[in-house]
Amino acid sequence: MIILSISKLNNKMASGPNINVPIFVKKLNESANCESGYLDVGECELENFKNYKNYFKFKDYKNFTIESLPIPFNKPDIVVFQDLYHVEFIQIAKELNRRNIPYTIVPRCSMTKEAQRYKKIKKVLANLLLFNKFVKNALFIHFLTENEYIESKKAFYFRDYVVVGNGVNLPNKYYSIKERNEFQILFIGRYNVFHKGLDVLLESVLIGREYFEEKNIKIVLYGRDSNNGLEFLEHFVLENNLSNIIKVNGEIFGEEKERALLDSDCFIHTSRLEGHPTSVIEAISYGIPVIVTPGTNVKNTVEDNNLGFTCELEKERVFECIKSAYETKKDFNHISYNEIEFAKKNYDWNMISKDIIKKYKTKLQEKN
Repeated sequence: MIILSISKLNNKMASGPNINVPIFVKKLNESANCESGYLDVGECELENFKNYKNYFKFKDYKNFTIESLPIPFNKPDIVVFQDLYHVEFIQIAKELNRRNIPYTIVPRCSMTKEAQRYKKIKKVLANLLLFNKFVKNALFIHFLTENEYIESKKAFYFRDYVVVGNGVNLPNKYYSIKERNEFQILFIGRYNVFHKGLDVLLESVLIGREYFEEKNIKIVLYGRDSNNGLEFLEHFVLENNLSNIIKVNGEIFGEEKERALLDSDCFIHTSRLEGHPTSVIEAISYGIPVIVTPGTNVKNTVEDNNLGFTCELEKERVFECIKSAYETKKDFNHISYNEIEFAKKNYDWNMISKDIIKKYKTKLQEKN
C-alpha cells in the first residue's frame, strides 16, 4: 500500500501536528506492506524529517504535479492531507480528482462547529469558494476522536469517515503520589488563550483564590507564545497579584519536560478547540490524573475510563473540578493505574499505525 501524506508544518515542537505528523508518516512506513511518503508544502526544512528518504519538498518542483514525484509516490493508493485550510491542498486535490486518486483529510478539529465560529466570516467565504468541495470530494475524513466527528458533521457534508486517534511513544517512568504540602497542577501547550481556554482557567483561579492559597495549590504553565498569549498571561497574573499561585514559564522539551510531568500532581487542559491533544495523551500515558473540558475531545474517554476529572468550560465549574481533584488526591493511584493500562491499549503508535492501514484498506476496497 502506497500512502502519501501532505501538510504544511514548521519546527515549533510545542505544536501537536509538528510532532504527530512525522510519527504518523514514519510508523506507517515501518508497517508491513506499506510505503509511506511525505510531501511538505511549507517553506522551512523540517528537523523531524531530516534524513527521511521519502521526504519531498513542494518548492523543489518548478511546476509541481503528483506524477513528478519519485516512484511509487507518483501513483499512491491514497493521499492524506494533514489539516484543512491550506490553498496548496486545493491545487493538488484537483490533480488527484483528474487522475482518480482517492484522498482523505485529517482536519485536526478545524471542521468542528466550534472551530468554524473562530474567524467565522473568513471561513464561510473560504468554504464556499474552495474547501466545501475539497471536503466533499474526499473518499472519507479521518477524525481523531468520535466527538470530533460528531461536532464536524454539524458544519460540513462529507461522504464517509474513520476514527483513529493520535498516539505516543510509551514512557518507561510513571507518576506517583507526592508526599508534600504543595498540590501542583501542570499545563503544557501553546499559549493560545482562546484555543486552550486559558482565560477561563485564570478566571477560575481568581474566584478560588482563597482556597488555592489555603491548600497551597499551584498552577504551573509551560508553553510558547501564540497570538500574544504570553503577554496576556503575564499581565493577568501581575494585575491580579496571582504570582504566588500561577507560574508562567517558557517552552519545555525532552528530559526537562518529563521531569515536570513526573513532578506534577495533576494535568489540566481547559481547551475550546482540539483534535486529539498530544499533551493530554502524554500525561495519561505517564499515569498523571487529568482535568479536561469538552473542547479537548477526550472528555468522554476520561469519564468512561476513570482517567481523571471533567467539567464544562466555565470558571465556576473549572474551580469546582480542581477542588474535587485536590480533595480526592488520595485516590489518585487507582486513576493512575487506569491511565497507564488505557494508554498501553489505545495510545501505542505501533498499534495505531496498523489500525490506520486496516481502516484505509477497507475504505479503498469499498470504493472499488
